[in-house]
Amino acid sequence: MMLAVHASMELTKMKIDNSKPGHPFVDKLGRTRVFHGINEVQKEFPWYPSLLLESKRLDEIASWGFNVVRLGMMWSGVEVAPFKVNETYIKIMDIIITSLSKRGIYVILDMHQDALSSNFGTYDGAPKWLVDSLPAPSNPYPFPFSKNPGNFNYDYVTTACGQAFANIYNNESQALDHLGFFWKTVASRFGHYDNVLGYELINEPWPGDVLSDPLLFLPGHTGSTVLQPLYEKISSFIRSVDEETIIFYEPVTWGMIIHGDTLGTGFSHVPGGDKYKDRSVLSFHYYCWFAGFDDKNPFPTWLRDLCDKLFFPQVLSTVSKDIKDTGGGMFLTEFGLCQATAPHDSTEYQECLSVLNLSDGSLLSWTYWDSAFYYSNGTAILDNVKLFGRTYAMAVAGQAQKVAFNSKTSALSFCYTPDPQTTAPTVIYANPVHYPQGFAVNVTSATYKIVNNNYIEVTASTVKHNVTVVVTRRDN
Repeated sequence: MMLAVHASMELTKMKIDNSKPGHPFVDKLGRTRVFHGINEVQKEFPWYPSLLLESKRLDEIASWGFNVVRLGMMWSGVEVAPFKVNETYIKIMDIIITSLSKRGIYVILDMHQDALSSNFGTYDGAPKWLVDSLPAPSNPYPFPFSKNPGNFNYDYVTTACGQAFANIYNNESQALDHLGFFWKTVASRFGHYDNVLGYELINEPWPGDVLSDPLLFLPGHTGSTVLQPLYEKISSFIRSVDEETIIFYEPVTWGMIIHGDTLGTGFSHVPGGDKYKDRSVLSFHYYCWFAGFDDKNPFPTWLRDLCDKLFFPQVLSTVSKDIKDTGGGMFLTEFGLCQATAPHDSTEYQECLSVLNLSDGSLLSWTYWDSAFYYSNGTAILDNVKLFGRTYAMAVAGQAQKVAFNSKTSALSFCYTPDPQTTAPTVIYANPVHYPQGFAVNVTSATYKIVNNNYIEVTASTVKHNVTVVVTRRDN
């Protein structure tokens, strides 16, 4: 049965509050909003995830506390021929977005791609008819490799792929006009929905022809000379029909590790300029490259420290510094490549657990990449649900001071300073999978009530003291 969305969690267009630490999302009631969710991207025809057409699955996603889906809005699905819209695809995506809205779930519409095209060993993130119309590369795919490398990370560095990106950025074959048409179409069709949290302009953009111009490997150089002009151009198409919805924009994937003009993102302002600082979000991805993937062996202490005490905190620090410079918010739109079904002392399990714990501490919003929550027979993988479907504060009427969720005991400890200007309640979602016998709530300096079984609404009794909330599992 579809979960009801109660009044205090009404869907509303979000803004970024640049006056608060961390530049959080805020709703129309003045509360900080936090998003936990999943990615759903269909990388081949028919370009939409059929899972999201199943009511039972949508109900389960909502019941696990996920309130956002980063949804692949595929360029090849929308623009099937030059300036021609596939209305069937638009209607199906409309059904998906509307169905998620009824369950209180937001969407980030993501123009997803990996190495751009099936011409370069992957799938058609950009329409094949467009890529085929671009100038021929100086060396055919897969140069400089002797054969298809079989991994899109290597496909990127081929001459053919790099020059195709460069040709798009240079508007060869009206490529930027087509990309603008795609985004203008998406914004005009879906921008009026309150649950459309944002538009992500392009997933993991590539600098261009790095073999001809190695300086493009410098993320700050690419950000300032390639991506920022690109985002200015594309955002203008969106803003011509939608002034309100947030625009998500990405640096190159190695551009959020070190802060600075050369090795950082290279962005000096948000897309469209400073007037859009409250409607712009820096999207970033995190994978601990040193740890590898699908590693079910015990997590060595040195590697754990490298990933979780050095690398991820460094990324968070860099992104935080970037948004202080430019304005706008931040969102971890991808992390993962790990499963909770792995042994709990494994690299795979512990790495994701550490990302979740560190994200909780800063109220960082995230969407997990793998989204592997079902066995092939359609039953839920409860280990994954328990790890990622955490009990957390979805809406905070004030400034969070401490957040800690214990994945072993399912206990949440939360402390915040009430905002005297905000009368709406703080809302905590208690995922029922953690509490088979129910849960207990203890609060100080506040009152609470439980709404729709799993939403805990907390109202501060006074603004003079911090509010603490502890949620624990009942054992009988």
